[in-house]
Amino acid sequence: MDIVTEINTTTAKAGSALTFGNFDGLHLGHQALIKEMVQRSKGHNLESILVTFNPHPQTVLDENCKRRFLLQSFRDRLEKIK
Repeated sequence: MDIVTEINTTTAKAGSALTFGNFDGLHLGHQALIKEMVQRSKGHNLESILVTFNPHPQTVLDENCKRRFLLQSFRDRLEKIK
């Protein structure tokens, strides 16, 4: 599974399976979603790609948003996803 953190520097092959999310904390729901995506993509012989965000999308989209409390650092999140 590829983990994408920079959209403008990444190209996905035709027939790739993608999932998008912040995935902060990687709770059981996140883990189930990622496992399902990887299993389904393997079953269809597709590359699986996870797209995550740093900083949190709310801080980019809402100029009045204060810094969000994050459960994990970005580096820790990437390690847990791997």
